[in-house]
This record gives sequence, C-alpha cells and structure tokens, in this order.
Amino acid sequence: MCFQNNIITHVIFSCFFLFFLSCGDKQALVNMREDGYDEAFQEVYKQKGGKVIAQVGDKKLTELMLSEFFYVMNRDKVTREEKADFVEQWIMIQILAREARREDLHKRMGNLLFLDLVSNEYLARIYIDQHQKITEKDLKDYFESHKNQFVRKEPIKRFSLIVVANRKKAIEILGMLRKKKITWEKLVSRYGVVEPSRPNKGDIGYVTIEGLKREMGNKGAEAFAIGQGKIHDDYIVAKNQFFFVKCLSEKKAGEAIQYEELSSWQYDKIENAVRLEKMEQLVYKIKK
Repeated sequence: MCFQNNIITHVIFSCFFLFFLSCGDKQALVNMREDGYDEAFQEVYKQKGGKVIAQVGDKKLTELMLSEFFYVMNRDKVTREEKADFVEQWIMIQILAREARREDLHKRMGNLLFLDLVSNEYLARIYIDQHQKITEKDLKDYFESHKNQFVRKEPIKRFSLIVVANRKKAIEILGMLRKKKITWEKLVSRYGVVEPSRPNKGDIGYVTIEGLKREMGNKGAEAFAIGQGKIHDDYIVAKNQFFFVKCLSEKKAGEAIQYEELSSWQYDKIENAVRLEKMEQLVYKIKK
C-alpha cells in the first residue's frame, strides 16, 4: 500500500534530519562504520534463527523481528542492501529515542498525546487491512463515483521526438521531411529516442509544458504549441542537440482524468478516503 511506503519514507527522512541535528550521539554512527559495522552485518544476515543483529541499550533487533517487519509491509523480496539500510535507520532511531527519554520529552502531555495517536492510528490501519482489506477495485470504484473531483488542471500532450547530435544529420532529416521522401514513423524507427523506459522509441508519452521543457530546455514551450497530428516545421536546437517534434495527441484542461493518470498524491487521497469509509463501517459493526 502507498501508506506503508509513506510511513517508511517519513521515518527515514525524519530520522536522518533529527540525527544530524542532535548533539548527543553523532559520533555513534561514525564509530559503527569504523568498527566494521557493515561487514559484521553482512555476516549476520547469513545466519538463521532469532540472532540479535543490532542493539542499543536494552533494545534489541533480531533477524526474526526484521523479517516480520518486512512481512507486514508486504515486502516479499528484500535485498541485502535494503536490510542493512533499515538496520542502520533502526539504530539511529533508538539512539534518538533514548536521548529524548533522558530529557523526559516523552512525558510531556502534548508529546504523549501525539505518540498515542500515531501508534493507535497505525494499529487501526492494520486492523482495517486485516478485516476489510482495501483492494484495487475499492479504489477504482471510489474514483468512478467521484470523477468530478479529478479534473485535469492543465493541458497535456503526447509527443514523438527524433534527436540527433549534429547539424549535418539534422539538415538531412529536415530535407527528407519537407520533400516527404520518408514517413515520420520510418524516421522515428531510425533516429527516435531510445531508452529502456521508452519501448516505443521516440514516443515520450503525455507531458505538460513543464515536462517537455525538462526534455528540451526552454525550447520545450515552442514545441508544446504544436497542434495534434502536426510536425514542427523545423528542427529545434536545445541542450546541444537537434530535435524534431511531432504532437501525437492532446488532452485539454478541464477534462476528467482517467484512473491511470492519477498522480501519487491523488492516489493517496483516494486511498485515505476509502480507508475512512471502511473505518466507519467497522466501527458501526463493533458498536452494534
């Protein structure tokens, strides 16, 4: 679920931020590195059972605990590097939490309320996943019934690009296009942008004007003005390369977007709304 990934990301960044601002145990991580910390953990990962793989004071992290954590996060395959990163982050969090307790920060009323809220909110989410797991169908059904809330705020266009590195070749291609000696499709198959993320060669998919500017620099605004089905009448020089641009299709601002077009924050918004609905349903059942 997106929520779980967000929790991990939040913990990681919060942890790093607080760690480097703290004055207490900055040297602890340095010492762990110098003492062969990485190499020691690589050896521990090869062992079986509930071996202790990290300890800060009386807090221990075992292999079984680590495996269980990734299990509840729906992570079936975890690399050795990811495990090592998590252990490092766990150690830093424990160090910071220990220092917070020494300063009695955990006893302040506001902090107590926040800690209680965070832990109980996460437990509630786990309970929902156990009893009324959110499915892709739930998310799509919610989207379909609230389509009016998801409207495209700016136009997007789908482009095909041909990019060459020298002016001589650009002039040659331009001559072929103007004399209609070759189709765009054949040119793209020969000179189109080829990257692993672009199986269709020159097709870069739908982009906003800012997205095209990332491809072509400020000249992207000029290229974005091309109408659907049109080819720019000249090559465009940008980023020390020569671009030929065709607009394959466009979608206007104000139109309802498709489920597949949802941004990550829109997806999270839907997921949170569905979770709230399921929460209300479960609470109703419990109170009956």
